[in-house]
Amino acid sequence: MDYEDRLKAWKEHFSSRVTDDMIPKMPDVWYPRKQPSFIDKAGNFVRACCGYAQGGFKITPNDLYESRVKICQDCSFFDNNSCIACGCFVSFKAKMLSEDCPKGYWPKT
Repeated sequence: MDYEDRLKAWKEHFSSRVTDDMIPKMPDVWYPRKQPSFIDKAGNFVRACCGYAQGGFKITPNDLYESRVKICQDCSFFDNNSCIACGCFVSFKAKMLSEDCPKGYWPKT
């Protein structure tokens, strides 16, 4: 029985006495944090490069680049200049204007 099933059973059992704001939220990251597999990283890299090429190889302006990197550094998915969500190197991905954060923290422009 996974978390969602247990939550549903719990809600059904206590539905008359429990409101949604009383239910604990699942965290974004469960430890131990795990990088994507090599195959997933390679696929993400190829998609990023294709999007970069389709976007005309446009580079992110410095102020936007610094903003993206700062957002990543403050994120729970950031680990040693790498994004645990997609496996990309943040310093490279943030430079590509066509790219976005896999968690939606900074959009494409």
